Amino acid sequence: MTKAERIRRFYYENPNSKLADSYQALKEYDISESHIKVTLSRDRKNGVCDTNYDYTQYFESTKAKEELTEWKRDVRKDLVEQLLQANANETDSNQIRLNAKTINQLLVEI
Repeated sequence: MTKAERIRRFYYENPNSKLADSYQALKEYDISESHIKVTLSRDRKNGVCDTNYDYTQYFESTKAKEELTEWKRDVRKDLVEQLLQANANETDSNQIRLNAKTINQLLVEI
């Protein structure tokens, strides 16, 4: 976990914390007070958090992206299984080659 991610996680879990509180909690990870200020300022300017340093939206969108990626991976795995079953029964060599090519493409994406 990067220093910026640790800072974001701290403010997500402790939304009403002050800078001094965050510094005390994060200094064990070798994060300076100035690094905390810079990260918070940069995140606020980039819209990662709001003016109260609320990272709820950031972590919810990150979780949603991870769930979507996992769902896509599951769908691709199912497609690979279907193509493997189709190849077991297929007699046309061109179709087998086409299925193998599609399987390889899906495996790269997984």
